[in-house]
Amino acid sequence: DGKLCISLADTGDGISDDILDKIDRFKKTGVYQEGLGIGIQNSIERLKLKCGESSELIISRTEPHGTLVKIIIPVLRKGDIVDEGDIGG
Repeated sequence: DGKLCISLADTGDGISDDILDKIDRFKKTGVYQEGLGIGIQNSIERLKLKCGESSELIISRTEPHGTLVKIIIPVLRKGDIVDEGDIGG
């Protein structure tokens, strides 16, 4: 569907429900969440700014342990018409 998905996974202890809730809250509101850390919030904002609103940073826990991070960005091909809201400058 014209998107590139980059997946990263680890087999550590996994991400906590509390952090996942804060990530979801930040994505919905854009309000910085205490205890989440600037790195995740900054990454979400920069991805949207540089790759457009259709880009996504998805973080989830894998069972029985571990974390999965997916970065989804639109793919542009030569000749594509770019909507300014889709791709940042």
